[in-house]
Amino acid sequence: MNGALLARWFPWLLIGLALLAGWLPGSMVREAIPEAFQQEGRDKVLHALGFMLLLFGFRPRRKAGVPVRDWLPGTILLLILFALIHEGVQVLIPGRSLSWDDFWADLIGIAMAASVVLLFDKSS
Repeated sequence: MNGALLARWFPWLLIGLALLAGWLPGSMVREAIPEAFQQEGRDKVLHALGFMLLLFGFRPRRKAGVPVRDWLPGTILLLILFALIHEGVQVLIPGRSLSWDDFWADLIGIAMAASVVLLFDKSS
């Protein structure tokens, strides 16, 4: 697969993996996640890290020369909507439930990643 094609589809592959993880039944999630993260509140770290990776995945390659102001606002909006949907559909999955705390952890991950991107932005 050529590099440009992979770069174009990479963020959507990440979204697909996040969708897959969100649709797993609760029993499968408990088996897949290390016990250290299954303690109360620790899964929020995974939520934040996951959404940080999603935002970083949408970052254009340096060679593309796309300014941050052209891609970051739309990516943030997309990921906020995705976080809402991702949490909302979990009420339909056995052993899962909607968690506003998870949603807030997702937002924190998005904000942290956006802050890092803006901190190291050299396009302005």
